[in-house]
Amino acid sequence: MTDKASVILGGTVEKIIEVQGHPELAQLAIDGTDEMCSEIRIENSITGRNGDDVRLKKGAKIKITLEADKPRPHPNRNLPCRSN
Repeated sequence: MTDKASVILGGTVEKIIEVQGHPELAQLAIDGTDEMCSEIRIENSITGRNGDDVRLKKGAKIKITLEADKPRPHPNRNLPCRSN
């Protein structure tokens, strides 16, 4: 059993953003998300499976794994309510 909850989402590299003096960014459009929350930007410097440097290209199909700690039960959640 794992202590992490995760989901894998598909997406597309929407555009590559170059700004002088700053690292190159990749704007990712994530499938299956609300329109207002469907894009994220990350630094376009990724380590490939073999340890080599990889850069995303516009139009590339991607898979994104989101991972979070599973919520832990609150220690006082099951205590009865106090009455005055």
